Amino acid sequence: MPNGQEADAMRIVLLLVLFMFCDVACAMDETFSNIFLDRKSNARVSLAQGGERRLTTHGRAMRVALSGDRRTAAWLVRETWELDGQRFVSADTLMAYRGDRYRRIKCSPFIRSYWFWNGGKQLAIDCGGLHFAGTLSLYDFATGKLVDSFSEPDIPEAGRPAWSRPTDEY
Repeated sequence: MPNGQEADAMRIVLLLVLFMFCDVACAMDETFSNIFLDRKSNARVSLAQGGERRLTTHGRAMRVALSGDRRTAAWLVRETWELDGQRFVSADTLMAYRGDRYRRIKCSPFIRSYWFWNGGKQLAIDCGGLHFAGTLSLYDFATGKLVDSFSEPDIPEAGRPAWSRPTDEY
């Protein structure tokens, strides 16, 4: 039988293991009540369990959104560019946060819009230039992999997959 100091040390180790497990498990079950931009243009979420979390530090977040299951937060990374003396604001990077993990989706030249699919487990983007048809792509959050993609002119609107139509989630 362990002495008093050994028993205390075992209790401390056990508590540390439990806290580490809870930290991972709690992050996986984390839900958000709100997403917003702070005054420095960083993405922040209000946690349903109370408190807040800052998701960015670069000050270039824009067009923030929460998925329907309130477990995925997403935002575009603002870029400013100049053409013929005019300044334009756009984004070629979509960032998402779910279950203590970040995902980055890039497209060129711009992400014109994005939306959630499958309760926030997948992200869809409309990628293209300022005008005309683009490419619609669906990504899996868990793996970060491209699930499906097509060029808009190749498939008539009536024949496009359900995920390719933006939802009310955004």
